[in-house]
Amino acid sequence: MKIRLVSLFFLFTIVVNGQDSESAKDRICWSKNYTLEWLDFQGTPPETESSAALSSLAIPYEVETYSDGRIVININSCFVKSKSWVVPKYKNNLLLQHEQLHFDIAELIRRKMVKAITDADLTLENAEIVINSILRKFWSEDYKRMQEQYDRESNFSRFIRKQIEWNKTIAEELELYKAYKYTEITLNVN
Repeated sequence: MKIRLVSLFFLFTIVVNGQDSESAKDRICWSKNYTLEWLDFQGTPPETESSAALSSLAIPYEVETYSDGRIVININSCFVKSKSWVVPKYKNNLLLQHEQLHFDIAELIRRKMVKAITDADLTLENAEIVINSILRKFWSEDYKRMQEQYDRESNFSRFIRKQIEWNKTIAEELELYKAYKYTEITLNVN
């Protein structure tokens, strides 16, 4: 017997969504071997927007529980191309690096989510509730707080020294949580 839960986190809002091939084509899953390019920003900037760029980030996940006591979790951090945009006159390498770090922060938070899930006292009966609670907490509190602090301290990439400090800090944190880099996790709760 298998129970399946599929959800998708978008910009501080939770949206339930399936994993269809069209949405998969619109996403770039985080990889240490891939760096964002301006061509990835395929959305259109709102006319009234004062920002130079926006990275739309998501943490889609799927949880499957099995009667033999296994819980299989697939969780990624993704960049959503159609909802990410840049004002053309502001395109520069420093801003692109700034947006890449937003993506890196999403990956760091994803790894922290994985750690919290693997540390949780899960059962087949409580898996859905506990995992959803962990993900909501990290997304609405930790992710939001870190992204806002990053923009504030780096002044949206304008404070180069702070931008460099953030780059270093997030790289170190990603290394610290490298044991949680896997996007598919199988837990045995028997």
